[in-house]
Amino acid sequence: MTLCVATHQEADDVMQEVCLVLWRKFDEYEPGTNFVAWGRAIAFRVAREHARRTRRHRGIGLDDRVLAKLAAVHQGVGELLELRQELLQDCVAKLPQGDRDLIRRSYGGEESVVEIAKESRRPLASLYTRLKRLRGRLFDCVNRGLGRAEGRR
Repeated sequence: MTLCVATHQEADDVMQEVCLVLWRKFDEYEPGTNFVAWGRAIAFRVAREHARRTRRHRGIGLDDRVLAKLAAVHQGVGELLELRQELLQDCVAKLPQGDRDLIRRSYGGEESVVEIAKESRRPLASLYTRLKRLRGRLFDCVNRGLGRAEGRR
């Protein structure tokens, strides 16, 4: 949700209100449906109401049409990120087991590359080089997948 507010405190207040509404309406969420989309719709309504109150009280704020366009762009970006994440998981699954393990250990947040190098008795530079090559392969794989996904539209 993109929302233009005057202060950090105001942004915190709006986020707090979104969280309260989500909590109150949680029983209305239908399991198995897209939770993120449901949450975004509620956040959009809360943000739109905040913008209306701000316009009324201060004479400033975003027009509902502008807010709707910002929300649509944000949703599109969110959908693209979800697709990229799915493609990345598919691409990682295609890697040899050793490379998958290196990726998991390096980016899983549990170990540093230095620790992995010491444990595996491999030069640190070679692990960094391997990770750089793997990132490149994964980047290319995801982009190819995006190209295929674009072609299906």
